[in-house]
Order: sequence, then C-alpha cells, then structure tokens
Amino acid sequence: MFTIILFAIVISFGITPGTTVRSIFIGALFVFPLYALYDVKIKKLITIMVYCWTYTLTLNAFAYGIISSLYVLDQLLYRLILQTLLIAATLPFVIRFSRRKFSTILQKSSKNTSNLLLLLVVSVFTAIVVIRYYIQPDVIIYFLMLLIFSVISITSYYLVYSIVQSNIELHKANIVITKDSLTGIGNRYSLFNDMKNKIEDKKVFSVLFMDLDNLKRINDVYGHNKGDEYLKGFSKIIGDVVGADGNAYRFAGDEFVCLVNKELSILEIEKIEQTINIEMNKLFDFNGVSIGASRYPEKGETVDELIGYADESMYGEKRSRKIRR
Repeated sequence: MFTIILFAIVISFGITPGTTVRSIFIGALFVFPLYALYDVKIKKLITIMVYCWTYTLTLNAFAYGIISSLYVLDQLLYRLILQTLLIAATLPFVIRFSRRKFSTILQKSSKNTSNLLLLLVVSVFTAIVVIRYYIQPDVIIYFLMLLIFSVISITSYYLVYSIVQSNIELHKANIVITKDSLTGIGNRYSLFNDMKNKIEDKKVFSVLFMDLDNLKRINDVYGHNKGDEYLKGFSKIIGDVVGADGNAYRFAGDEFVCLVNKELSILEIEKIEQTINIEMNKLFDFNGVSIGASRYPEKGETVDELIGYADESMYGEKRSRKIRR
C-alpha cells in the first residue's frame, strides 16, 4: 500500500526516479513503514537498508563496467543478465554472512559500535555511488577503485564482527569470574574487588557477614538438591533485602556477605535478620542465620580487617545463640 501511494505521489508530481539521488531518496522513505511494522530502531533499519543497497549497487557497478567495456549493442539487457548472474553467484554467501555475522553485529554491538557500523555502511555506499556514477567505466581506475572498496567493505564487516564477538566472549568470561555459579550473585573475587573500590573512594559502608544455621541438616535430611535450592532462595532474599543500597555475595559454602552503602545501626541489622527469617520461612523450614557486622572505617580500613571483624562478630552471635538455646 505504501509503495502504491508513494509511486502515485511521485508520478503526480512528475518526479522520475532516473537519477541516483532521487532513487536513493525514494528508497529511503521506506524506512518509515518498516519502522511502523517492525520493533526495530531507526538507526538499525537505516544500517540494514544501506547494507543491502551497497550489495546490489556494487554488483550493478561491476556489471555496468564489464558490459560497457565490451561495447555490445543492447547494453541494458546484457547488464541486467550479468547482474542477475552475479547476484545468483554471491547471494548464498551474503545470506550466510548476514545470518551468522551481520545479525550478530546488529544485535550484540554496543552503542558506539553501532554508530561506527552505521558510519561504515554509509561511507562504503557513498564511495560505491561515486565510483558507479562519476567515474568512466572504460578506465582502469574504475575497476581498481571498485575492487579496493569491495575488499575494504568485506574486511571491515569481518573486523567489526570479530570485535563484537570478542566483547561477547569477554562478557561471558567476566560473568564466570565474578558470579557464583550456583546462586548467580557475586562471588568472593567480586566481593574483594568491590570492597577495595569502596575503600579507595573513602565512603562509609557496612559489611554483614552471614552464616546459615544447620545447613548440613538440610543436606542430610532432604538431599543436596534441596540444599542447593535452600542456598538459591537465601541468596535471592538477601539480595532483595539490601536492594539498591548494596550487594550480596556468596563468600564460601553456607557463608554470605552483604555490602551496604551506609552505616547500619543494631536495630537496622536486627530488622534485616527478621525480614530474612520471615521470607525464608515462606519457602522452607528455615533454621535461621547468624549475622555479624563491621563498618568502614570504624572497624577496619582494609578488606581483611573488615571481613575478619564481621566474621568474629558473627561467630560471637552464633555462640550466644547456642548458649541461649
């Protein structure tokens, strides 16, 4: 429908799509119905459109140059035939590249990489337009420049793909390094790095060292799968409890640490423990948790000092709880 309306407007105004600039302008208008039909950003749509235009125009330029050099009578017919043959020969490769690599670039690239990709496709397309319409096809520089820009285009796309793929692998590796494999929260490596950064920033924060009570009993009675679910549930709850004020980490086994970006009072720590008990009892027959706390810089100015103080505080809480029981 959009095509019919567009051509009706073009014909009514006496505009002929004979020139390259007019043809490009008319073709570019299709970005609007495509944007309305598909949930794709304008920048990505323009990138895809110019990418496709570059491919077809490059083959057109090769066919135009070859047929013009042969001095045949019906050049338009032979040019279309040759261009069709070139498309048939190269289309399987282009489809395979587009599905496996170009789509990855579009979906996984960062904002800066997307901007550079758009600049790349527009630059290459502009170069091909200049070669096709402003250089005589019967001179050697026509084919030389066409070949050079074709190689630059293909090499650039592969280079961008390699960069994007490397970033994907780096992101996956970073997740493995910084996340606990069972619970998905930060691990000890991530904890120490975050604590070092906070200490360097000289900002007050609290460390909550938590130890689950009687986890061995859960594993012995219900099995290790139930114990894993117990740990996952606890991890999610403490992450929700600290929320935007901090982060939760699995220190080792049944030991967890929360960093909270403020100084916590005894009442606030008791409230956190109560919330954990309430939420965990909704999911499991919860055995309780012992919590020890330290504050920077009051209770230590290094990672070891802060962790050590919170750990000792936690074991003091655990011992007093056993005595009370």
